[in-house]
Amino acid sequence: MSIFCKMKKDKDIKDIDRYMIRSVSNACTDYHRRRKQNHIQIDDMRDIPVTETDRQIHDEFTRINRLLDSLPPEQAETVRLKCYDNLTFRQIAELTEVPEATVKSRYRYAITHIQQ
Repeated sequence: MSIFCKMKKDKDIKDIDRYMIRSVSNACTDYHRRRKQNHIQIDDMRDIPVTETDRQIHDEFTRINRLLDSLPPEQAETVRLKCYDNLTFRQIAELTEVPEATVKSRYRYAITHIQQ
């Protein structure tokens, strides 16, 4: 809802689609940053049955997030947009307002770092 309020105030928006995608992306990033700070008490989780598959999924998710958190923010964002949101390098370049070559190099550096 706040996106629409900001759009109403800022009438100089040239590309609505890019503005919306960037706003949602920023909101998601903010949400995940806040969520990292929320802690669940272990006692509250004892009654929840957990399968081996659940553990494996959780472990893999945790490992991936740790790897992404170890990257510079621009590289992590590029990987998330490419892998999670299935955006093309061109779309990521437009969204982040950097040259496509920069997006490709950020992605390449990130993948190289992750593979080490």
